[in-house]
Amino acid sequence: MEKRFTLKINKAVFRDTIMNIQSQADDNVHIANAISAMLLIDGREIRYRNTDLFYDTFMDICQQHHINVVPYEETRDDRSIYKVVIEVNGLESHSMSFKGKEKDITTALAAALYKVLGTQVQNNLFIDDVKNNRI
Repeated sequence: MEKRFTLKINKAVFRDTIMNIQSQADDNVHIANAISAMLLIDGREIRYRNTDLFYDTFMDICQQHHINVVPYEETRDDRSIYKVVIEVNGLESHSMSFKGKEKDITTALAAALYKVLGTQVQNNLFIDDVKNNRI
């Protein structure tokens, strides 16, 4: 039997993790710049604003790229296992399992989402380049 649960996320740590990943994106500067551009509101960066706004904006960007986070609880042999699945276009792309639903998975989730989003952005940029005969 499966049921949903609410993730324990520290939004300030989430923001800081994403910013740290972007600052170390030496080999994927183009992708980091594209994601940074998506984090703008009215042309101004939201990085140092409200952490809720940053988190919500990042999650909205993920949804726009068909990335969803699905947390659920499975019961096996009278034990609960908590699983977080990252879906891309409705298919499982990444998953994490843990024993307690109170576990803070902020850093792992932020890193996994950034990686998946980076792949989606790279794919979209490639498709745009092909459509516009830039390749």
